[in-house]
Amino acid sequence: MSGRARVEIPGNGEEPLEEWIHIADKILQECGRECTAVVMGPVEAGKTSLTAVLANRSLARGIPTGIIDADIGQADIGPPGFVSLSLPGSWVIWLRLLEPVALRFVGSIEPGPWRAGL
Repeated sequence: MSGRARVEIPGNGEEPLEEWIHIADKILQECGRECTAVVMGPVEAGKTSLTAVLANRSLARGIPTGIIDADIGQADIGPPGFVSLSLPGSWVIWLRLLEPVALRFVGSIEPGPWRAGL
């Protein structure tokens, strides 16, 4: 770390983990063993972290869990340009560590239109 860097301890209300746990537990309580949850939000809002918490809370209850990564521009589970599915069987620490069991390419592999002079 540079000379001006510092580490801060989050103050009251600044740590989102308790809120994510509460949200995950509420989702699981309301939908039971068969549930589909979609996590959406702006960049750097905590979508991946909330997804990991939700998966872990689900797995802790013995509920089979699947995670679909549809952020094709910033993919975590599969390569960019793909919608990816993972079926974690144990604790999810980081989505990038999950193995995809299915991948679907989104886009085109055909070259764009050719124009003379380019």
